Amino acid sequence: MANDIPSTNRLSAVVSERRRISTVIARVPFSTKVFDDSTNGFAVLEQEWEGFYKFVSQFQAFENCLLGLAGNIYATAVVDIRRLLHLQLQNITEDEFSSQVIPHPSGPKKLNAQQHIQVCSVVTSYRLIDIMARVSGLPSNGLEANRGLYEVENKEPEGYIKHLRNWPALCFKFKNIFNATSSNTNSQNNVSGGRRLLEYIEEHVANTHRSKILCNLLVAASHLAFIVESRFHPDTLPDFINEERIKASRTPNEQDFLVRLRKLIQDFDLRPGEGSSGLSLASFRAALQLAVNISPLYLLTPYTIAKRQWNRQTIHQVGEYLGNGKPTALVEVENVIWRAIFFMSIGYMSPTGAVSFIKENIIWASLQAQCSGGLVDAADLFDNQVPINGNGLTP
Repeated sequence: MANDIPSTNRLSAVVSERRRISTVIARVPFSTKVFDDSTNGFAVLEQEWEGFYKFVSQFQAFENCLLGLAGNIYATAVVDIRRLLHLQLQNITEDEFSSQVIPHPSGPKKLNAQQHIQVCSVVTSYRLIDIMARVSGLPSNGLEANRGLYEVENKEPEGYIKHLRNWPALCFKFKNIFNATSSNTNSQNNVSGGRRLLEYIEEHVANTHRSKILCNLLVAASHLAFIVESRFHPDTLPDFINEERIKASRTPNEQDFLVRLRKLIQDFDLRPGEGSSGLSLASFRAALQLAVNISPLYLLTPYTIAKRQWNRQTIHQVGEYLGNGKPTALVEVENVIWRAIFFMSIGYMSPTGAVSFIKENIIWASLQAQCSGGLVDAADLFDNQVPINGNGLTP
């Protein structure tokens, strides 16, 4: 076990120092100074998003354990994640802590699918904290991570080029879909049967798109709600329960949530079902992970995200590739969507209320004006030039 923590300021400085040793974390394109030990960013987050206090504090406890500063620093799960982040502990005696973090000399070179899932979950947690800070108005870190600095080993995720490249059009399509009114097929008796059926098809397609978008928003917010409401040991990353087994849930409420989630996945085929090791919630993680690492605009695409296969390695590598220099117009739209998700996750807003919030708070006239002017930088952010390094696909 690690020694007692000496002081808050000293701990914050040591955490920042040790965090930078991980080459994986060093590649994460943070947009704010929330992880800078001089900003007191975590305290700001706890005040801004009162409902997220437990998540923020539990994330800090996990990171302290991960970096060998407190808790069960030699727990198997922590040691495994530490190695995936290219870190290891070294025993020392001349410091107030009993161990030091050093680069792992032989960290895994080729990760398997499960290891990529773990890395994506850790990176998502770090980036979620950063997004919360950005939405709260914490200062930019002033260091723009170059877009395209890192390569992506696999093909870009589904919908990345088709829908995100022209993301302003995706926003207006979202607005039009939810502004559409039901067709009044009984208004004209002289309308032909074919014309009337076309109206039914139009209405059905619009309803289907609305349903998919609402499902994506709900799944992302529900994932976040579970993280916010649940209790985790300091040696456990705040995410869906360790090894994703219902029997490992810590409280009756958590168990009830996961049992009902399993039934929902099975009843509505929100794949996958159960494997030999218990309930897999990988599909239920995808919506929030895509939103955090790439863009919450993914939630507005006409896919039921939970029903599709997503490559976790690609998700966080594309996030690295995009960097932290998103255009202001895009960041403003993303922040509106994030506020809606945050409010949903803590029970302050219904799904339909979230849609109304997004429609009412995006500055459509400004977005339209920028689109008319070309919006070159913003439109080219999600381009089709993501460099591919390798041909293999890892689920």
